[in-house]
Amino acid sequence: MKHFLLFFFLFSFCSFSFHSYGQTPDFNASITLVEQALKDKDLTKAKNILSAEPLQSNQEKKKVQELSIKLSFLEKLLEGNELLNKKLWDDAIIAAEYGLNFIIKRNNKIFTGTEKQDLEKIITDANNGKKGINTSGNPILNSSTSASTTVQNPFKLDDIGDPIDYKTGISQMNKAYEDEKKAPLKEFEAKKDTMNQEADRRIKKIGEEVIINLKTIDSAQVKMGNEKERVIQSIDSNRREFQLERDKVIESKNNQTNEMAVYVQRSLEKTDSSVNLINETNEDRVKKINQNIDTLQKERSFVKSEMNKESEKRIETISKNQKSDDSLRYVVRTSLNEMTDENAKYVAENTKKMDEYRQTPPPVTKGSGIANSKGVTYPVGITQGVFSKGEKGKPQVLITRRVKVDENNNYDIYIKQESPKSITTFTKNGSIVTEYQWNVESGNVTNFE
Repeated sequence: MKHFLLFFFLFSFCSFSFHSYGQTPDFNASITLVEQALKDKDLTKAKNILSAEPLQSNQEKKKVQELSIKLSFLEKLLEGNELLNKKLWDDAIIAAEYGLNFIIKRNNKIFTGTEKQDLEKIITDANNGKKGINTSGNPILNSSTSASTTVQNPFKLDDIGDPIDYKTGISQMNKAYEDEKKAPLKEFEAKKDTMNQEADRRIKKIGEEVIINLKTIDSAQVKMGNEKERVIQSIDSNRREFQLERDKVIESKNNQTNEMAVYVQRSLEKTDSSVNLINETNEDRVKKINQNIDTLQKERSFVKSEMNKESEKRIETISKNQKSDDSLRYVVRTSLNEMTDENAKYVAENTKKMDEYRQTPPPVTKGSGIANSKGVTYPVGITQGVFSKGEKGKPQVLITRRVKVDENNNYDIYIKQESPKSITTFTKNGSIVTEYQWNVESGNVTNFE
């Protein structure tokens, strides 16, 4: 009897515990915890409670299903906001539209707050982001920076290529260059068999042509031998005739030599006569020149004497006027001293003004700002963009552009152009600079296009 009572007591206790665990008290408490977690947007906690007992074994109940739907909805809402912050505009729109489908399809009272408005705001902000406009309606370049100051009539940059990630662009450009270098080799390998067959055919044809040419050469050699004999006989006959003609020419030349010797002798005699006449004429000319020299010396002495007399008269006149000259010098010296004093004062005043000008800080000019090709203005700081030129996926040139804007909307444009086919160039506002200057002046990048 005692054993029966003990067994009944234990059975009643276990039944009561099981009933308490799976029914109303613990179930309602779990529901309350999930609702609070969703309200706090602690989705991890809500998911853990829904996947544990007693709610896991009661998934068919309406309240549990509603909370699961709301959890999925909030996950999409948070995912959309995260994608929006990362500037993944299209992905944010997809996530928000998926969340809106929850509301449209369920058509119940689960979503009683601002869930629909929050999702629609994500879609609106993402579309504005794609257009370069932030939530306040101002242009943006990067979500990590504040909106740039609105500027009037900014300078607008031209498109210089397709935007691309630098690492991807370098990889694609180098691969395209290597493929271009290997293209002739690949083409050669593809055509090698055809080329070998063509070479064999040509070699065979050349061999046949060589045999035909050898036969032709043999026939020609026989003909040349016969012709050679005829030429030799003709040469012997011509040689005898040549010797006879040569003897006649030698005899004629000897006669001409004798006549030339007589002509030369006569010419020498005429030359000697002319030389004697020239010598006599030169002696007469020398005598006349000496006479003229004597006459010139006498005239020079007379002129020198007259010049000395004139000099004595001028010295006497200068002595008489010396006193007047001294007075004039005094007047000029006094005037120059007065001018020097005035000039010194003028220089001192100008020097003082120049010192004041140097110490005055230069005026700060305010620029008009600068915008990209879409009209979006660049913010203060250094904004970097990377662009590729060439076939899509196979760029030939990679361009890194950095736009530096100061607080007064003045800007500088730094460009690095890279290509495997040429050297890398660095420019500042269109002028060539060194890589060191380019990195020092534009290396502290704060924004990215």
